[in-house]
Amino acid sequence: METASLHRPQWATIQPQSRKKQLVTRLRRFHSGKWQQAVWLLTFASIQPLALQADESSSASSGGANPVGEIVELDPLVITDSNSLVTTLPVRPVTGVYGFATNYQDIPRSITQINPEQFASDIISSYSDFQRYSPSVNQSTGQIANYGSPTIRGSKSDAYQNGVRLLTRQQNNRPFTLNAYEGADIVAGPAPVIFGPSERTSGYVDYLTKKAYFDKQHTTINLRLGKFYADGTGFKDNENWQIDNGGPLIKDELAYRISYQGENIHAYQYNGGDKYHDIFGTLAWLPNKDLTIDWNFEYGDFEWLVNNGYNRVTNDLIRNGTYLSGPATPIIQGAFAGGDGKQYYSPVYKPGIGFDGTSFIKRTASKGQFLPGDALTGAPTDKQAGTIVGYVLDPALVKPVQLNDNAALNAPGYPSSTAAFNTQLRIKKRFGERFSVLNNALYQYYTTDTASNGGFYNWIRTHTIEDRTEGLLSLDFNLFGLPILHDSNTGVSYRYEQVHNYKDSQKGGYGPTGDQYDLTGDPTTFTRNAFFGAPVYPFSGTASTPVATRFGYLKGFYPYLTVPESTDNAVSPGGSDPAQPWLSSATNHTDTGTLSFYSQHRFALGEKFFVDTGARISGINSKITNPLPLNAANATIEDSIDTWIPGWSASLSFKPVSRITTYVTYAYIQAVNGMTTGSPTWANVNGVTNIYDPAAFESLSELKEAGVKAELVPGQLFGAISVYSQTRDLTLQSVPNADPIRAKGLYEGFEANLRYQPSRAFTIGINYSYLSATTLNQNISAPKPLQADNATNILGTTALGLGDWRITNLPRNSGSLFASYEFESGFGVKTDLWVRDRYLANNYGIVTVPSEYNLNLSLFYNQPSWTVALDFQNVTNERNFAGASTLLEPLSIQGRFTYRF
Repeated sequence: METASLHRPQWATIQPQSRKKQLVTRLRRFHSGKWQQAVWLLTFASIQPLALQADESSSASSGGANPVGEIVELDPLVITDSNSLVTTLPVRPVTGVYGFATNYQDIPRSITQINPEQFASDIISSYSDFQRYSPSVNQSTGQIANYGSPTIRGSKSDAYQNGVRLLTRQQNNRPFTLNAYEGADIVAGPAPVIFGPSERTSGYVDYLTKKAYFDKQHTTINLRLGKFYADGTGFKDNENWQIDNGGPLIKDELAYRISYQGENIHAYQYNGGDKYHDIFGTLAWLPNKDLTIDWNFEYGDFEWLVNNGYNRVTNDLIRNGTYLSGPATPIIQGAFAGGDGKQYYSPVYKPGIGFDGTSFIKRTASKGQFLPGDALTGAPTDKQAGTIVGYVLDPALVKPVQLNDNAALNAPGYPSSTAAFNTQLRIKKRFGERFSVLNNALYQYYTTDTASNGGFYNWIRTHTIEDRTEGLLSLDFNLFGLPILHDSNTGVSYRYEQVHNYKDSQKGGYGPTGDQYDLTGDPTTFTRNAFFGAPVYPFSGTASTPVATRFGYLKGFYPYLTVPESTDNAVSPGGSDPAQPWLSSATNHTDTGTLSFYSQHRFALGEKFFVDTGARISGINSKITNPLPLNAANATIEDSIDTWIPGWSASLSFKPVSRITTYVTYAYIQAVNGMTTGSPTWANVNGVTNIYDPAAFESLSELKEAGVKAELVPGQLFGAISVYSQTRDLTLQSVPNADPIRAKGLYEGFEANLRYQPSRAFTIGINYSYLSATTLNQNISAPKPLQADNATNILGTTALGLGDWRITNLPRNSGSLFASYEFESGFGVKTDLWVRDRYLANNYGIVTVPSEYNLNLSLFYNQPSWTVALDFQNVTNERNFAGASTLLEPLSIQGRFTYRF
């Protein structure tokens, strides 16, 4: 993928005697004792400077080259730092933390750079692949193929674009694509004060959009071919194509770039896959040396299928692929031939026959189990309608089978679709050498329509607008004889989010998406109607309307209504029935405005000590309403909140020598704790339903971090280590007729990484992470071990535990490595590896995933105008998991081709 603004480096062809044939622009920063300066150096005079803000007379006298000693500012809005084009080392100044350009080594946080060279030549097919670059990133434990941001230090993280937060979901959003980007900064811990409050405080990825070409016309074509699986699955369509084009429109003043990417993938998992079309464009304008205007847009249309992974997960399934197949027996609560309506009963399945429509037995609830009892006679009537509350597996009906590794909970009849659009405008105006103003504005829209196996439906539409104005000031002065360099970023931002959530949030007991779904069956035959034997989807009525099903009359079907914007599907309404308060979080509209004032400062006290400090105050106004009222009572359900939340951070850095930086950092952040979109949602507080929980707007996160960064060999070897302790509020969990559970997590760990690149031909990076993640003295919902005993509820949400629990799906120790070597001929080898130790699949510690590793290998041949590559993924054909419910791909082979002209 061609992502460089200047020229893609040809590693094998760069020899000392031929370097004049390459455009190698060097950006160096010098400490003059007064303040920092950026210097452009050209390696040969035949290439004109690109968007250099030099004096016209100086340019004329030098024939387009800068005279020796002339100082020219590099504007990162329109020019990619050329050092990052030919290296994997962290050489690019970082603006995505404090707003003003800061050397990587001087950022007092754990941060990892991904540069254009890596985006151009590495296989990055999901955000989990970021683990090869950063010790902070955890291998994904869920929907690994969907767009979003990675798991950082054990929790979901945020995604930013050029310093502005995108409203993304980590799962079920859209297929992953980097078409719009040429680099990224991965930052662990809460976002700095300049970015304002968010929901996720574990870390963020700041994606850097592609830059326009000012030097000459560039066109690059990238093709990824089909994928061959060596486990007997054979060849599957797995095509991805991209065309990237750009160049100058007005010499040194106006340039453009446009990139189109398409994909058509038949996934390894059964009935999985996606296809999409995505287009990105950018325009950069430099009307004069003090004004920079950069505009970009991206539009994508995506179709995909939810990968629900496995259910009925046991140790035998993880280790041996043995699955407990067969029907699950529903547990029904209600009146049966009289009674008080609190009885439990089940239909009786007979081997070889199934349910005969008349046979039922009594169930007795005891310590989270539903023990079978005496036979019952008759059948539930419309006046005795019951509600399914769970399922059990009867050993007489359940048989162990060897499950195909590519099986998953996917149904081809329920595709998902997403349309996404965003546009960003950045205008920077310099007022002299010390002060500039940057206005950064972004608009984002996406709508997602997701259905899964007929038992789950989700429709989301969002509009997000954010505008931030930054005043960037650089000063130098003396204090008691000590020279002080002072950089600051002070400004104001306003963000407006409108989120429409329509959800079919029927309890897990209904529809064929829960644990009762048998992976060995044909998913095309399973629909809600077929499961119940009655046309209940879509269904309009009340929450307690009796419905005749194969199990007699049942109630508790949430009253489905058609969403006007999405007429092909149906959803449950928001609001609440007094008897069913859990309905409150199903569907809502929210409008949230956030006004933030912030100030971030950096003081260099001589050459040894540095102080970074910043503070923010954000005023939030949010309103939530019920968009689908059923009656007069819930038509008026709404709530709103006005509050101010703070955030601040402070860091002290010390340089014992110029190439080593030590630091300590503390950050105090209040965030907004809400739904998967990041928007707030309904809550149930002290028995009062359908209101905002004020605690959700004061979700506290505290980070304590210490670290060392070092340039161990100048220009060749960088290293960093960090230790941290962070508390975070976990997502509020609603429990019927009870307060939300305010679970807090404690995340403590150690991280280390090395980057070594002695020449353009060879590079290697190594990462290690230790992570201890536990919940702190809170009630938590925990799945019970899956047992085919005809008594244990397999829905997995019936047990509440009290105490400190290790958080699931997070290994304590993990490591990764990447390396590449290219010979003078152009032939090269690239490899990457990740390894992790065992982790828990549930809070009881009975189901675990053993230690795992994954090795990838790529062979390539690189020439100035074209590159071919053959990629071998999972070379040793390991049976690895992304969490306990999603099996990763086995050994596969794929070809790539790139042509540049």
